[in-house]
Amino acid sequence: MKIHYTIKHFIALLFLIHLSSHLSAQSVTFDNVPPFGTGSTAIGVSGGIVFNFTTNKSVILENFRVASTAGSTTATDWYNPTKINGQPVIANMNAAGGWINLGSSSHIGLGNAALATIPVNMNLTMNPGDTFGFFLQFSSGNVFSTSTLVTPTFTNGTVTIIADNDCAFTRNATAWFGPVRQLNGGIIYKLANKGVDDASVSQLISAPKFCGPSQNLLVQVSNKGRNIINNVTVNWSVNGGIQTPITISNPLDTPGHPTKISDTTISLGLLPYLPNELKNIAVWTSSPNGLIDTIPNNDSLYIRLRPGMNGTYTIGSTASDFTTFKGASNVLDTFGKCGPVLFNVTAGETFNTTPITITNLDSITFQRFGAGANPIVNGLTGTGTTADAVFKIAGSKTIVFDGIDVADDVTNSTTTTQMEYGYSVLNSSATIGSSNNVIKNCKITLKRTNTATIGILQSASTTGGGLAATALSGANHNNRYENVKIENSYKGIGLVGTAGFPDSNCVITSTGGDTTIIGSNAANDIGNGTPLIYGINAADQKNVEISKCLVRNLTNTGTTTATQGIFIDNGSTTVDYGTAKVWGNTIHSIARS
Repeated sequence: MKIHYTIKHFIALLFLIHLSSHLSAQSVTFDNVPPFGTGSTAIGVSGGIVFNFTTNKSVILENFRVASTAGSTTATDWYNPTKINGQPVIANMNAAGGWINLGSSSHIGLGNAALATIPVNMNLTMNPGDTFGFFLQFSSGNVFSTSTLVTPTFTNGTVTIIADNDCAFTRNATAWFGPVRQLNGGIIYKLANKGVDDASVSQLISAPKFCGPSQNLLVQVSNKGRNIINNVTVNWSVNGGIQTPITISNPLDTPGHPTKISDTTISLGLLPYLPNELKNIAVWTSSPNGLIDTIPNNDSLYIRLRPGMNGTYTIGSTASDFTTFKGASNVLDTFGKCGPVLFNVTAGETFNTTPITITNLDSITFQRFGAGANPIVNGLTGTGTTADAVFKIAGSKTIVFDGIDVADDVTNSTTTTQMEYGYSVLNSSATIGSSNNVIKNCKITLKRTNTATIGILQSASTTGGGLAATALSGANHNNRYENVKIENSYKGIGLVGTAGFPDSNCVITSTGGDTTIIGSNAANDIGNGTPLIYGINAADQKNVEISKCLVRNLTNTGTTTATQGIFIDNGSTTVDYGTAKVWGNTIHSIARS
């Protein structure tokens, strides 16, 4: 197969792959349901039922179904590539005895005469003529079966459940029950759609994120067909340029058997990269066993690779690097970073973006670049009512936003689509917090009619999408908020920690002759509703500093909730909160209407 490879073809081929994935075989459910008899086995802590299973087509087994005691148990699916012929030795029904564990899962039985699907996703391939032995094991309860031989096989013409005198038994931890116990159950499967000689480049083995001027490009080649492949050609191209093919001569067995090798990893070579160079790579197989591939639509793998980001980039409508914040964020997420990254954002421009999250990264700066007003980033289309932020920092360190204004887009008309926060700074897990981050020299504009809005939220709690910290490493430390203006928000800045592991050394302040201001000149700019309102609230914060801030025009229209200008909420009497430094602040125009 020959490919003249361009970016246009690359996109078209991706579409074809997407389309073909939707044309794959549909799942089929086949239940044998012999007449339910009086057979019932108290299986104890490790018993279950065994039987054989065969097929005359290539199939992928997904889930078994079974009648068992109503209630919860743990189910484990086992199989043996050798069919059962007589009651197996119980002590040998394990990996050492040739049985293969397909997985375990919590299972809810429905009782006698009712079949329930065991939620173990087996993904086991069987080829025509294969006959495997199966053991459905349960941690407790009864498995319901027939007590006499009804019929030795149950089939739908493709798959067959064999439950005869040689293989159909139930057991508890130590003993078999018989002479025959037939499965009351079934199978969910789909046709494997295998060709005779079918090879595939199945996945990228090399790390998708890498640093350095070159990368050893490793891919996995697989046999997807019904014949053993003794040789196959692997072709590849880079940005449309055809490279030297590679021939695989070691046999690849048919798939679906854990003891047989149907995949191999090959190196295409050391691929050089210039800094920030993106390469579009196509890899495809041809001529398995010297013949035409009978299913060519699974031959190819298409990859986009580039070294991780490192250095200075620009974001702007005419920028050479990125025209949108989302474009820059996508490259960071996809390819990672190899050193400090600085984004110069063109002054005076307006950007629209869906919420952006920076997770478990470090040393990234977004700063206003050039003369003019701060760039404005409008947050589009939130997805919930508690955790949407224009920019979210999660479990990250030394992230700086300098001179980047954010706002809730005017088209967000419901509490679901609106931004709850301009910026949020969260832990990404109970043990990974955000630290040494800076948000400064910016304006945040939200919609105060949404009473969930907070200009900046820092959270190591369940508030706003964070988590309660279970270690000091899970709290948020040493974060600074400088020269921030917050307008038309229900609340100003909230720092929320965990009492047992408080955040520490976080600062809200003004520097360089500028001022952090909560509330515009307009009356009722912050709050103007009945739930609790605050300008700045610091809860479970050690050594917090709030200094040289202006808090104004807060209005509470209710009669039972508080209005807090600046509030330190360190409520535990057993936690060392250090010293809170609150100084040089001005608070005025706090009203209840």
